Amino acid sequence: MKSRDFNILILILFILFLFSCVSSQETKYQKATKLRAKVQKYNLQKYAQDEYDTAEKEYQEAIKLIDSKKNFKADKKLDNVNKKFQIVLDKGLPPYTDEKNDIVKEKKEMALEIKTDVAVKNEFKVAEQTYNEALGYKEKKEYEKAIETLNIAEEQFDNAYNTAKEKKIRAENSIKSTEEAFEKIKQDAKILEEKEKNN
Repeated sequence: MKSRDFNILILILFILFLFSCVSSQETKYQKATKLRAKVQKYNLQKYAQDEYDTAEKEYQEAIKLIDSKKNFKADKKLDNVNKKFQIVLDKGLPPYTDEKNDIVKEKKEMALEIKTDVAVKNEFKVAEQTYNEALGYKEKKEYEKAIETLNIAEEQFDNAYNTAKEKKIRAENSIKSTEEAFEKIKQDAKILEEKEKNN
């Protein structure tokens, strides 16, 4: 192989190496950004504060390294960032899911207290199905799906509760109006009777 050809080959390999480093670092950066967004979306830092603080600090450092074109250092830093954010997710998602489940369970009990399962039977049934689906995801440790489905169930139980409460208020008002009307008739009859006695 001629010296010129060899130099071209080395140059091509060097460019490919640089490109693979940049694309690897870009992939790791995107992953870190996604993991960070998940942690913040569910506010999971409270379950693993030390790991979160380290990950956040190193994430900011990695961005500076990327901006300074220090790709190799950024690559290594991002490996650590991804590990730390993953630990926060692993530690935080199970208890967060439990807390969310407790909230929805309470909403379901409140709905049952005002007989939502009777007053708005279909709405309650749909909410209960969604809730059971969420529990299935929780059982399979599919925490993100469980949380999202629990959020839907919570909204459905709230809607069913509010609809049932409105119906109850309307029914109570109707009874009250009927009682008041009946009382008025009785009073009018009494007044009329008194008048007839006096005549």
